[in-house]
Amino acid sequence: MRALYRVFVQPALLARTRPIAQTLTPLNTRAFSLTPLRAAAGKRLPEKRKHLWNEEIPARRIQIVDPETDALQPPVRLRDVLAKLDKNLFRLVCVTQPPTGDWEEEWIPVCKIEDKKAAYEAEKEKKKVKQQKMAAEGTKTLELNWAIDANDLGHRMKRMQEFLGQGKKVEIILARKKGGRKATPDECEALLQKINEAAETVKGTKEIKKFEGKLAGTGNLTYEGPKP
Repeated sequence: MRALYRVFVQPALLARTRPIAQTLTPLNTRAFSLTPLRAAAGKRLPEKRKHLWNEEIPARRIQIVDPETDALQPPVRLRDVLAKLDKNLFRLVCVTQPPTGDWEEEWIPVCKIEDKKAAYEAEKEKKKVKQQKMAAEGTKTLELNWAIDANDLGHRMKRMQEFLGQGKKVEIILARKKGGRKATPDECEALLQKINEAAETVKGTKEIKKFEGKLAGTGNLTYEGPKP
């Protein structure tokens, strides 16, 4: 970004003290006025995009953030910066929103030069982290003891069915309650059967991990509800 600043911004700042013809290549641009500025400011952005880019920016002059100090540089002409910007690799991003309503004073927005490839990779990583977070939040855990009473089991199974109905994964952890009664092998088998029957009442549920562990000891199994 420092190199970009020296290539694209500093020449534009120096150009303020020189004839424009000596620093810029000819541009097919039209004169600006407040009327087209207002019209551009009301322009709708593409879906999911929050900021204006390049020629979308409705301003004559802009202020660019110095990548070395994060300080705002003196105003420069927008078209001077765009004339030197390789738009295949970079874009000028307006980080402030245009004013609304009637405005007569010149609006000078704050902008940054953005590396398109780096921005793409950053967005890709952001989406990956979001998906991982959603995946983690999408798994619910329920703990049961092997000698659980009927009322408590009914409540837990209802919660499991709610989660499965939302398309979530549900991990059932089974263990002996500390200081509690040890369930018999038959009771353990019956409990596993009841859990499976409760899960099957939610149409489309899959058992993605069969019971692993020790009966009357510690074990777990996992179901996944149908996708909405």
